[in-house]
Amino acid sequence: MTFDDIELDLGRFELRRGGEAVAVEPKVFDLIRFMAENANKLISKDELIEEVEQKEDFKEQSIRLVVIDTVHRNFGYGNENSAQEMGNFMRMMDRIRNHWKCTVLLIHHTGYGDKDRGRGSSSFRGTLDADYTLERSENIVKLKPQKMKDAEEPEPICLEFQKVELGFVSDDDNDEPVTSAILVHTEKPFPTADDDLKEKTKPEKALNILNQMYEKCRSNLLNGGENPEQALVKYHDWHIACQRKGLASSGNWSRTKNNLIENGKIRIEGDYVYLTEQPSS
Repeated sequence: MTFDDIELDLGRFELRRGGEAVAVEPKVFDLIRFMAENANKLISKDELIEEVEQKEDFKEQSIRLVVIDTVHRNFGYGNENSAQEMGNFMRMMDRIRNHWKCTVLLIHHTGYGDKDRGRGSSSFRGTLDADYTLERSENIVKLKPQKMKDAEEPEPICLEFQKVELGFVSDDDNDEPVTSAILVHTEKPFPTADDDLKEKTKPEKALNILNQMYEKCRSNLLNGGENPEQALVKYHDWHIACQRKGLASSGNWSRTKNNLIENGKIRIEGDYVYLTEQPSS
C-alpha cells in the first residue's frame, strides 16, 4: 500500500518513507493504515474514535502465542539469504513479541545441505532464543533442540500421529467419518536409518516366504501324484508365516502387502494369495 513517498508493508507491519524504514508505534501504524484504506472517504470523528477503541479492546485480549507458518510465506518479496533483510524480518517479529508480550513461534524449512538449521541467512538462527528441528519417520516425529539461549538443552522427545474422528461424516454418498490427526507423546524409539533399510527389505523377504510355501505345496502335490500347477496358498497361512519371521507387525503389514501388489508380484483373490511371477529355477 503506497501513497506519495510512503509505503505501508502490511505483511511486516512496517512503514517506509523514501524506501527507508520509519519506526512508529503499532497504534499509529494501524491508524495510518485505516486512513489510507479510506483515503477517498470523509471519516467522521466518531468513526475515528470507534477505530481507536476497537484496537484498545483488542489490546486487552490475552495473546500468548503467535505462529508464523511459514517464514517463507510471510517473508514477502525479500531475500532469505540476505542478512540485512532477514534482520529486518526478525525485528518485525520482536515488535510483535514486545507489543503483545507473547511468544512468537516461527516455522521454517531446513537448508538443502544442512538439515540441522533453517535455510537462508545464518542471522536467522543467531537471533532465536530457542531452536528446534522436527524429523519424521513413519508415524513418529522427533522434536530435537538445536539451540537454547538461556537454559540447558532438553532431551529430544518423540511424538506419534494419532487419528481422531471429528464427529461428523463427509458430504458424499459414502457418509464416511471425517478424521484428522493429533500428535501425542510416545516412548517408542525414533526409527533409524537401519530400521528404514530393514523396512525396505520386508516385501522381498515376505515374497521369498510365499515362494517357499508354493514350492513346498507343489512338491507335496507332485509326490502325491497330482498336478503341481494346482498349488494354492491361503492368504491367512502366508500372513501367519510372515508374522513368525517378524515381517507382519500390525503397523507395517499393510504397507508390505500393498508394495507387492502394486509392483505386480502378487495378487489376492478370496482366501488365496497368488504369485504373478514364477521364481527362476
